[in-house]
Amino acid sequence: MPLVLSFDEAGGVLVAVNHDGQMRAWNYPEGESYELNDYSQVIVDEIVEHGGQGVVHGGLENVVKLDRSDCHGHADSVWRFADAPASRFAATSSQDGSVILWDRRQPRPRMLLDTAPPSSTRLPQVDDIAWSPDGRLVAVAADDRRVIVFDVEAGRREMALDGYEGEVASVAFSPDGRWLASGSWTGELRLWDLRASESIALPNQNNAVPHVRWSPDGSWLASLDHPNALIIWDLETRQPRARWTSSFASHEKPVISFAVHPDGSRVAVCDDNGFIEVFSLESLRVTNNDMGHSEAVRALAFRHDGLLASCGVDRRVHLWNIETGDLTEALKGHRGPVLSAAFSPDGSILATGSYDSTIILWDVASRQPFASPLTGHTGWVTGLVFSPDGRRVASCGRDGLVYLWDVQLADWIALAQQKAGRALTPRERQQYLDESLEAAP
Repeated sequence: MPLVLSFDEAGGVLVAVNHDGQMRAWNYPEGESYELNDYSQVIVDEIVEHGGQGVVHGGLENVVKLDRSDCHGHADSVWRFADAPASRFAATSSQDGSVILWDRRQPRPRMLLDTAPPSSTRLPQVDDIAWSPDGRLVAVAADDRRVIVFDVEAGRREMALDGYEGEVASVAFSPDGRWLASGSWTGELRLWDLRASESIALPNQNNAVPHVRWSPDGSWLASLDHPNALIIWDLETRQPRARWTSSFASHEKPVISFAVHPDGSRVAVCDDNGFIEVFSLESLRVTNNDMGHSEAVRALAFRHDGLLASCGVDRRVHLWNIETGDLTEALKGHRGPVLSAAFSPDGSILATGSYDSTIILWDVASRQPFASPLTGHTGWVTGLVFSPDGRRVASCGRDGLVYLWDVQLADWIALAQQKAGRALTPRERQQYLDESLEAAP
């Protein structure tokens, strides 16, 4: 257990001394955060104020209060902290055995949603996340055989939908918000009527259902029929309307994910070999299969105008013109495989989540990140979804954590001005917000 947690005078080395007298020191690159998992016990609760920088507080609620903001990341009580001298960094240690390095300059999540069941402190792994069309609910697929639904405005759990035989892998709200579709690794495919709190089992053939998505008009549901088929379900009859088998079957690698085109006419699928193909729902024929990555593709996302984003094990995020199959951009920034992606409703932001536990918000116009990667997750970031108004993005991960992040420029400006204790100058607005000096207030 970390009896001492401290930075050196220069603030570039973090030193921890364990209960058995073992001392460890870590150098950390400027601007990066690391989680260090070498401890397993607890010591004390402390509150310290540092000259004008605010209060760092660790306590029994697993929350670090840094500069008057709540920072979540530890899975158990926070007991020890250290501030880097004259630096933007602070470190905390926890009963969960982790030490987290916090960066004051990075935006922090607005809210953490609790996924632990009432009778346990274990957080389930979460593989998929969905936001209801009215913006009120967020649903997650958990490996403890539950779908957990949260009221995001109230910040509390609305309901837990259980009764599954296996781990739940995917969730999706219907466009009208009435139905919540879910698929499991044991082949269960359910439609939950949120108005009646009842579920309907679709007659799936017991193959794993790792991915489900609705059509834009809500008339049909697509489910991935592991390993390489897609089933289109008619909502009215609750029977299969069509079944499409990928040419990837000959590659002996499974289909990993798919995305429905915004106009509902086509579906893009990707596989574990790195291939991407697009097929027509009308003809069930492939219209493009010239796209891909050098390694497995893990996620796909369409923008409202049909621009396709793909991300994979090669740590790249590709942007595609699906009409021509041309690669328009390859985005590089993550330090690990990229596992999840989502466009904001207006298409201006692309969020990507990674094996490296970070989220990057990309400015689609400039093809550059808006800021440093968002940190807080302590495991793979497996799912991302924007709120319908585009003001927030929700993330989930294998660490069992579900975060809501404020992503609007106005929110970030407010945070910057709060930290600076003043309004941005016209020169700063021009430099950082690309505003003309004449237009700046």
